[in-house]
Amino acid sequence: MRTIGLFLLVPWLAFALPQPVHASPQGSTLEKRIMSKILRALTPHRQRVRVYYYGGSTPAGLRNNDAILLTSQLADADVVVLGSTPPRTLLRKIRQPILVLEYGMLRHVSRAVGAYFWQKGRPNIIMIRSRLSRAGIRLPAEFDRYIENTLW
Repeated sequence: MRTIGLFLLVPWLAFALPQPVHASPQGSTLEKRIMSKILRALTPHRQRVRVYYYGGSTPAGLRNNDAILLTSQLADADVVVLGSTPPRTLLRKIRQPILVLEYGMLRHVSRAVGAYFWQKGRPNIIMIRSRLSRAGIRLPAEFDRYIENTLW
């Protein structure tokens, strides 16, 4: 009897529990707006930011985004977005600002100026002050609350 109850409960839970915000259509729109705002702040001279993405599947925030133009050539990009840790040979070639999509990658990619990731159903933005200075990037005042002095 317990087994039957378990088989009935599991499918119900799959549909009854709320999905993460970024998995919904509204979350996808929110993610696109956040990603556009971050990337424009890193390269304020452009209306449409050219982005080179390295990682698995392209995140929803970069796909079909009017403010972002994905490029397959590193040399054509304004910003590099990393979804996974690239090989050292690629890291040596990157001259553009780097944004990572996982907090842990901030420690491994020392030239990354910041991270954008989802945790507990909420978007998180972290920018590292010393790395921004080293890259010569000055963010708008609306990003002040996301700037950290050190990694935590």
